[in-house]
Amino acid sequence: MDLESSIFRLKPFSCASDVDDLFSFAYSSISERNAAEGMLRPITDYQRAHERSLESADGEKFTVDGQCAMCGRFGPMITSYMYCIEEADGHRTPNWREHLACQCGFPNRVRASMHFMMATAQVNPFASVYVTERVTPLYAWLEQRFPKLQGSEFLGANVEPGAVVNSIRHEDVSRLSFADNSFDLVMSFDVLEHVVDVDAAIRQLARVLKPGGKLIFQAPTMSDVQDTLVRARIGADGQIEHILPPELHGNPVDPENGALCFRYLGVDTLDKLRGAGFSTAKLIQYWSRHYGYLGAAQVLFYAEK
Repeated sequence: MDLESSIFRLKPFSCASDVDDLFSFAYSSISERNAAEGMLRPITDYQRAHERSLESADGEKFTVDGQCAMCGRFGPMITSYMYCIEEADGHRTPNWREHLACQCGFPNRVRASMHFMMATAQVNPFASVYVTERVTPLYAWLEQRFPKLQGSEFLGANVEPGAVVNSIRHEDVSRLSFADNSFDLVMSFDVLEHVVDVDAAIRQLARVLKPGGKLIFQAPTMSDVQDTLVRARIGADGQIEHILPPELHGNPVDPENGALCFRYLGVDTLDKLRGAGFSTAKLIQYWSRHYGYLGAAQVLFYAEK
């Protein structure tokens, strides 16, 4: 496999034009990923070693300088050891994905997703865009750039899809109310791990996209594992069955109770995307010291209908 042919070169969109340390590797199957593993190893070893050199020896919070692709500011980005990963040797690795935030408030994963969307997807500002959130700072940021933006939140199983409650549109991503071929771009960030029927959700996201439309999404992903890890499911009696200890994530419409994580996605998600009608489906692994895209968990899915 030619590693170079699979690297997306994401050019800075609002940042210093002479900076291009952003590495990304795209693959369409676990076999492609495994074939490149040997070539990737020196790169990933360097990345992990460099991240360790940035960590704080004491305290819970520290900063790492970087440039934000959303606001353009270069300066200290805040991280901490909240929800860190404790290695077998006792070393604490920061949760870089969630807790490396620019002063504008956007964390690592959001900044990188918007960087990718603007630099690679190249969506017309007047395109029809749908994002599976509505009450978040990201929605407000997108609303300033896409006049035809649609957003929604999941407000409960008893709410009819498409209903508007307190000015918030409700949608169940596994049974969207939008018509076929409605959007040029659909985006979803840390939602699909909470959907009971993720296969139905992927089919719905394909259905509402126009031919040639693009899908960009993130969710907790094991980018080197074929099979999705099921943490919870709905049993035959209609009750939640916990296969692993319950894991709750933040929920902007229910911060007190959070949202149950049903799964960590595997590379088999690419097969589900192609089965739903996408002609192109890739898992993209990315990293940049300059932009503060640190950590081994920096991945997103990209698909074209």
